Amino acid sequence: MQELEKILEEIDEMIDGYRKNPDLITENITDFCYGLVRAKDIIRRHMNDGWIPVDDRDHMPDAGEHVLVSIGTGFNPEKAFLSEDGRWMMLHAPDGYNDITDMVEAWMPMPESYRPENCCREHKQDWKAGFMRRFERRT
Repeated sequence: MQELEKILEEIDEMIDGYRKNPDLITENITDFCYGLVRAKDIIRRHMNDGWIPVDDRDHMPDAGEHVLVSIGTGFNPEKAFLSEDGRWMMLHAPDGYNDITDMVEAWMPMPESYRPENCCREHKQDWKAGFMRRFERRT
């Protein structure tokens, strides 16, 4: 992780260098700096296995978007969403939604659903043949 932190520092120095030199400010440099900021975001997400701290107010999910939240070490991630007024809400049947704002430390987008077409070839098999194999007699 130290290498990634050094890379982030170097990117910050590069951005600061461009910002301190007004002669360099052009549309291309502005776009380039934006790209560097985006690269920093990607590196930060990978440094923490995709978890985004809730303190990072620049990167919050859209209101109502279901995401996974971490509510502390030792607890399983929970499905929750950010309300319009900025509160983290979790479905807690049968009571409805609970405000868990004070407990949420980080969030990450929901993983994509399983798609068999993306599965490895060795794991694919005809479901019917696999089902029937369980009942075949061994001779």
